[in-house]
Amino acid sequence: MSATNPTRVVTGEVRLSYANIFEAKSIQGGKPKYSVSLIIPKSDTETLAKIERAIDAAIDAGIGKFGGKRPNKAALKLPLRDGESLGGNRISAEADFGGFTTASNDFLN
Repeated sequence: MSATNPTRVVTGEVRLSYANIFEAKSIQGGKPKYSVSLIIPKSDTETLAKIERAIDAAIDAGIGKFGGKRPNKAALKLPLRDGESLGGNRISAEADFGGFTTASNDFLN
């Protein structure tokens, strides 16, 4: 996590998936965005803990958007997903992401 911005994280070694990092991509006619999914080994507990702390810092920074109350994390769409519980074809998801956690977000151009 950055000393100056608690919502920024420097990861350990990760794999990139769906990397739209050189050119913004429009999805279904929407505004073009840069985006990437990170595939993080579950064994990299240090990086996962940094991301969890950054998520908590972002929630705390946005409390004003929630009427001054801290929302329940379970009610929010968060960027981390357990690779073993991804939807769709469970066999394929486990083969592709088993033992990993994915993190994704997109960025406006």
